[in-house]
Amino acid sequence: MVISTIRVGLVSSSSIVANYLTDQLAAETNRLQDVRNGIIDANQAQKENEEWEKSEWAARWKAFPTKVCHGLLKFHSITLCMRFYEYVASKVVSEVTLDKLATDTFRAAKREPNRSFSKHMETNLWANSISFLADCSIYQFLLMYGYYMYYEGKKKKRLQLLLQYSDNNQYEQDSGGIALSIILKSTKLSVSRSIALVAASAGGAAGTMILPGWGTLFGTQLGDSLVSSLTE
Repeated sequence: MVISTIRVGLVSSSSIVANYLTDQLAAETNRLQDVRNGIIDANQAQKENEEWEKSEWAARWKAFPTKVCHGLLKFHSITLCMRFYEYVASKVVSEVTLDKLATDTFRAAKREPNRSFSKHMETNLWANSISFLADCSIYQFLLMYGYYMYYEGKKKKRLQLLLQYSDNNQYEQDSGGIALSIILKSTKLSVSRSIALVAASAGGAAGTMILPGWGTLFGTQLGDSLVSSLTE
């Protein structure tokens, strides 16, 4: 619990800082452009920058505890989902396949550092499959739950829609639009996590070639983060 809390806290805090710096740079660039265009002077731009930094920094860190709680909830949900999939796998696949699925990539890289890139990638693909499947499953559940709550809200307005329209056509169109949106977003999520699995495994294999062990972990995280930033 302590390790996972620290891990989620570090990820959440780094995300807050990264987003803050990105938005700060964008805001300052826009104000600099306004100065060049004569819309505001340099002193006013500096004052606005300082006010933005003060308000945004406090506001973003105010949401930090909530982000950590949500992150911990997701982390442990994914972990429990992984254990469930591992249990199911232990009942339906051979011991050889189960061993591949449960491989510790850090120790495997340390144990056999001189294998080829393709062998390391194959090991990572097998070993990361359950974790990525669990991650995708939890986010699919959150997606469905979010749409369920949205749909329930729409149902509460059904009476108003029936009073506004002479038939159910508009309501049926809304329901069809929601269903289509669910399918599209669910498919996008599945595809993005599949691509992330391949990218993370390739990154882990590349990291193993450079620094077996820690390089494996860093490369896996880098590959996953890269795909996530491109697809989200």
